[in-house]
Amino acid sequence: MTVIGASQDSSPKQQQQQQQTRLTPLWVLKAIWFLGVGANASLFRFITVFYHKIELDTTHIGFLQLCNPWVTFAGSLSWASVCDRTGAYKQVLVASNILGVTVVCCLLIPFVQQHFSALLACMVVGPAFLSSRAGVTDALTNKVMAEYRAAALQNGTESQVLENASYGRQRLWGALGYGGFALLSGLLVDAFGNNSMFMCFAACLGTTVIIIATQLPSDPDRNKNSSGPQPGNMLSLMFGTFEASWFFANLLVYGVHLALVETFLFVYLVRDFEGTTSTLLGLSVSTMCLFELPVFYYIQVAINRYSLTTLLSGCHIIFAIRVFLYSVLPKSQPWLVLLIEPLHGITAAGMWSCSVEFGRRLAPEHSKARMQAIASGVYYRAASGAGSLIWSYFTRPEPEGYGFPKMYALAGVTMLCWSLLWNFGWRQQQHKGWAGCATSAIDS
Repeated sequence: MTVIGASQDSSPKQQQQQQQTRLTPLWVLKAIWFLGVGANASLFRFITVFYHKIELDTTHIGFLQLCNPWVTFAGSLSWASVCDRTGAYKQVLVASNILGVTVVCCLLIPFVQQHFSALLACMVVGPAFLSSRAGVTDALTNKVMAEYRAAALQNGTESQVLENASYGRQRLWGALGYGGFALLSGLLVDAFGNNSMFMCFAACLGTTVIIIATQLPSDPDRNKNSSGPQPGNMLSLMFGTFEASWFFANLLVYGVHLALVETFLFVYLVRDFEGTTSTLLGLSVSTMCLFELPVFYYIQVAINRYSLTTLLSGCHIIFAIRVFLYSVLPKSQPWLVLLIEPLHGITAAGMWSCSVEFGRRLAPEHSKARMQAIASGVYYRAASGAGSLIWSYFTRPEPEGYGFPKMYALAGVTMLCWSLLWNFGWRQQQHKGWAGCATSAIDS
């Protein structure tokens, strides 16, 4: 641990305060992202295979998959509220991960597998505990980055620190973990059976708990401050200002559109193309993860140089290009999708990094974790679920629906229209000169 600002000419009281403030090593955040996201990939990407193995029908599988995002959304808000009120990031992450892993691994018990009510209970309670990672890890990363910036300003080394102490350079390890552990878990399942995905999942989160418990400081700044302001409620954070409302509107619209890619791209490639193989699908995931890495690594440079509204508008445009290219893929050459997937780095990693920074700037000091939890829930759960439901209807083969090519082309058009409307809203806000306008609150 590095002690910040301790000096021999400080008073004893100042030295005591300075010694109490310690920087979290950056490798700790990298490990939390790498192992935490890797745990998700090792189990939840393959969980439907496990459900099929224990002979659940599609109705039961669908119900379980529907419950998971909503439980995670609700749970993440509760855990984030605890962190905002108490500052106990370390305690929350350790306890919730231990309990979550324990409950989820109960799926390996034959009695649970044979009784759907028991299975459902495990997949409600377990993800409810594990949901602490949704939003809280983003907020913790932002908090530690702020500590590094404050220390750099105090020591006059800001330019050196800001290059490495950025959200994106920690978050990119999550992309590495997702790609790496998805591949590892798939190999383990093929070699040793479905139980191995649970072992990989437990090993990842078990190691995460050890790292958090032994390396994450319990600093005074993270202790409870009952005399300070309490976290705002969900509605005030989302709709209390124009900036917040317009920010969440973008998360919702973008998330609905992204569901057409995240949920249905593989279905499109398998259903509409000739010669699509599992290897090709795996390569497409690897390509997505690979091109997230440079975006996460350099996104802070772009955030420091350009406004967030400009960067997010760029994501709108590139997303529109991406889905339009999907719509014109030759049916006999599905491998060409690999030439489109590099755009995923900007449309996913770039968009989310900018949104995390957007939420950080919008959130009151006492609601940082809660704001990130709401943003994560709206984007990854509510918008994704709504988008999956909407596109599932319109992408049916003709004449029941309109098919994938037309819907991908339509998504490109509607995304561009939304981008124009979104930017028009910001310009109108600026011209009216209302307090907290876009440029002062968001793009400063």
